[in-house]
Amino acid sequence: MYRHRLHTPAVVVIAIAAGCTASGADDTAPPAGATEVRMERIVQETHSGIETRRREVITTEAAWRAFWAELTANRAPRPAAPAVDFDRERVIVAAMGRRPTGGYAIEIAGVYRTQDALTVVVVETRPGPGCITAQALTAPVYVARIAAGRLPVTFVERERVQECG
Repeated sequence: MYRHRLHTPAVVVIAIAAGCTASGADDTAPPAGATEVRMERIVQETHSGIETRRREVITTEAAWRAFWAELTANRAPRPAAPAVDFDRERVIVAAMGRRPTGGYAIEIAGVYRTQDALTVVVVETRPGPGCITAQALTAPVYVARIAAGRLPVTFVERERVQECG
């Protein structure tokens, strides 16, 4: 079975790290009157099996198993899904979908609660025009667990551009 792995020479990584800075919307502040919700990262990776852009809240074991199968579709053997207690937790997903090169990343920067909703702040990072990137398909994803609840979830999008030079 084909295993997709990216092997980047250390020299390229050092060159990228030494010359890059982020620019763009850096506003990850909570909404007015909001309190931060405890979040635990389950997965953050660049080479997932999630090929489409996605923002999702998973609240059932069946949906979690289906999502995990898609997330790990490009791996052999597939790792077992982490246990999630859906009576006490729910899972938040932010995926960029397939990207043409390295240099892309996604992060759930915070989850905030107001009286009527939860706000999930998602930050997508993309390489700037001067960045050296790996010439390989990527599919960045960030998956986290938060406490279960009935409040609706809203995703707020932020974008950063990695400036290299």
